[in-house]
Amino acid sequence: MANDLRNKDEKFSYVSEQINKDINRTFYTEKFKKGNGKEMLYNILIAIAFIRPEIGYCQGMNFIVGALINFIDNEEKCFWIFLYFIDNIELKMIYLQKTPDYLIKLYQLKYFIKENYPKLFPHLKINQICPDIFFSKWILTIFSNFLPFETLYNVWDLFIIDKWKAIFTFSIIMVHYMKDQLMNMDLYSFSPYVRNNANINLLKFADMSKYYKDYKVSNKKLFELREDFFVEDLKTKLEINNSEWESDQNAYVNNYQLELNNFINNLKKPIEKLQQQISKINIECEEKFKKYEKKLFSVNSLKAKLEQEIEIKTDYENSLKQLMPDIPTEGNIGQKNLNNNNIYNISNKKNNGKIEKTLSPASKNYKKAENQKFKKAESTKKRKIKFSFNLKHIIKGGSNEYDTILKKLNGINKEIDKNNKTLVIECQKLDKKQISYEKVVYKRDELKKQLDVILRTSELTKRELIKNLSQKLNSSSPKNHAFI
Repeated sequence: MANDLRNKDEKFSYVSEQINKDINRTFYTEKFKKGNGKEMLYNILIAIAFIRPEIGYCQGMNFIVGALINFIDNEEKCFWIFLYFIDNIELKMIYLQKTPDYLIKLYQLKYFIKENYPKLFPHLKINQICPDIFFSKWILTIFSNFLPFETLYNVWDLFIIDKWKAIFTFSIIMVHYMKDQLMNMDLYSFSPYVRNNANINLLKFADMSKYYKDYKVSNKKLFELREDFFVEDLKTKLEINNSEWESDQNAYVNNYQLELNNFINNLKKPIEKLQQQISKINIECEEKFKKYEKKLFSVNSLKAKLEQEIEIKTDYENSLKQLMPDIPTEGNIGQKNLNNNNIYNISNKKNNGKIEKTLSPASKNYKKAENQKFKKAESTKKRKIKFSFNLKHIIKGGSNEYDTILKKLNGINKEIDKNNKTLVIECQKLDKKQISYEKVVYKRDELKKQLDVILRTSELTKRELIKNLSQKLNSSSPKNHAFI
């Protein structure tokens, strides 16, 4: 009957011609080179086109039927299995020209791959590579031109059980195997890679199935993505305003535009008010930050100055230490030759097991002068200079070098004390400026949060309006998804 119709109907004749073209580029197995594979393939495809004229013939169908013929050497069984795929596993919807199901499947597939491999798509985009080239083949042929037969038939078993969840899951798994190569490809190396079936023929089902439960593809998520597709598609059409609507659809579109305009107008004033407040407080934030930054620079400069003064003080103290003698101990008294000009005259006589020490007259006068200096400093509550050595052990009393260094040390200590007090005051001022700045920043952030909430709510409401419009257009259209 189909062959008779081919000679009478011009449209059906065109379908027959397309089938004959694709038969010669389907498979190169023994059944197609030497056997009756081509004849069987033509008979099945022309019969499907005859009993499902709304589909006719689409590219990709030849690979699915060809894979069945390679597995089941029975024309009638292959026909019934393929018809089951069309009617029961949603293949019909991806082959119908006036429905967007193929685009929906592609949209869903790309979502799952982006979710699992977020770096892949940006890389492909930079290199001007369109991943739809092989994703579309996976969908239209359900992997029949991409996987070895022994792997393919096991995947189809899961396709019959889990439907499109299985196809999406195995697509993610195949990208898992391909991602390293794809991430190192440019546009020129990509084409031969795809043409050579991306070397996926090396994959075995036993290896791939290990990952099957690792990737979650739920019916709920598929449904959400389907709705998202219609919303995004309709949003694009509303923006470019080039869609042709039916009369009842025009009423829905006009009503949507009216609701949307009212909603936007109601939000306009509160959004503008928040934006003005944020703009004003941004200026205040900049001013307070500049003051804080200026004070911070002043504090850091003072800290740097103090560090330099402390280094100078340390140098003075080290210089004083170098003026100290080697202090004799009980074990080396006999080995030292001490002259009479030393501050201390150390006697070799032992008194009750202790060394008896006597001061020379010059040393006594020096000691008295030093004690008076310390008492005066204590009475005026000035800071005492503490050394890691005992002033009693100075060798040359009244040394000019020692006095000079000591005066400088006293001076630097006074300067350090003064700068320390200044630093404490400046740090307190800095803290106040920081707190003042942080308060303004917090206020600004709170205003931004309020604005974000309004904008997010606005986007959700707009999306719901478009979603409702999409449902009304679908339900009102005499052709399923005709507006798409």
